[in-house]
Amino acid sequence: MSISRSGYYKWKYRKENPSLREITRQSDLELIKKVHNKHKAHGYRWINAYIRLHYGIVWSDNHVHLCCKYANIKLNSTSSLDKNQIIAVDANLININAGNGIEIIDRETFLQTYL
Repeated sequence: MSISRSGYYKWKYRKENPSLREITRQSDLELIKKVHNKHKAHGYRWINAYIRLHYGIVWSDNHVHLCCKYANIKLNSTSSLDKNQIIAVDANLININAGNGIEIIDRETFLQTYL
């Protein structure tokens, strides 16, 4: 491999002294990962809105998208449900017909899993 001496030392310097952008990205990623781990079924736009609402930090959707892409954070939706598959049994129980049988779950579990 032919790598120039100056290129090697620039690379070595960047590894030892990260730029302000790299440091900022790491701190942004920590918060984005924290929100994503709590709410895995939501994408980057929702994560950005949540952070803006709860933490008061204003980022563009594109910034959050690129941070998610950089950290390989992806939407983890358990299943997509149609409106016809959800039937409210009562105020606290929800009947879900997801094709693999009928499942009755409580309202809190439904909200955490599907919304």
